[in-house]
Amino acid sequence: MKRKNTTTFDLFSPVMSILVMMLLIPYVSFAADISIGGVSLNIPEPPGFSPVTQQMGKLYEWQKQFVPPINELFVTFIPDDKVPTALSGHIPTLPRSFSVLTAKSAIGASVTTSGFAKLKRMFKTQNDEITKEVERQMPGLEKKINDGIAQKFNLDLAFSVSQMIPYAVHEESDRTMAYSALVKHNENDSAGKPTSYVGAVTFTLVHVKGKILFLASDAEEGGLEWSRTASKQWADAVLLANPPDLQSFARELPRGSVGGIVGAVVGTLGALIWRARKKRHSSSP
Repeated sequence: MKRKNTTTFDLFSPVMSILVMMLLIPYVSFAADISIGGVSLNIPEPPGFSPVTQQMGKLYEWQKQFVPPINELFVTFIPDDKVPTALSGHIPTLPRSFSVLTAKSAIGASVTTSGFAKLKRMFKTQNDEITKEVERQMPGLEKKINDGIAQKFNLDLAFSVSQMIPYAVHEESDRTMAYSALVKHNENDSAGKPTSYVGAVTFTLVHVKGKILFLASDAEEGGLEWSRTASKQWADAVLLANPPDLQSFARELPRGSVGGIVGAVVGTLGALIWRARKKRHSSSP
């Protein structure tokens, strides 16, 4: 495939920022309140899941190693039955989880209704080129993770992504767009033995109060349909919990360019690959 010109990928790079990420916020019962560029949003907990907190020490620090500098993750939710293990200082097995992310380049931007429509069109028509750009950047991201894990946990993780099978957009509305992928990656397990794992992930882009959220729903390989259904239900709950007001209506009125939001296309595909990273490493007894 011929590489697009530099200007094109300079435009995409902000998008890449939302791809691969992780930053967590304190525990909040029933919902998490986040702020994006001064806009407060209420994030309902997916049923049966609880937020990761600083009190979950080792898991909290482990997940931070997977945050690229261009991305921001606001909160991750893990199954309720994994919370005691995490609070005891261990890293539980996490085949399923949810996360809320966005691109750092998009945090201060206001996305109009037409801008979100353009973002969706761009994703659907140019995702082959964007995927190639994500793959080009992957070795550097893998090195960052492996170096961080080695320094923080004295562990040779040998993490790498070996294959991705993307699917076409399977759900779309005026305020959402969802797509999925299966991702195979390799790493050493807790005993240092090389192993591989295929994960499923669904990303739902949500246009809410003039901002873009990326809702990630992660599962094991056989959980693809679960991740799609759960992501749709969660996105609907997020929109219901954050109805438009006069300020958000003004932010979404047509005007000018979409600015850094275009970069969210590459960012989401990158995050898609990264979010399906192996989650079976466990330090629990």
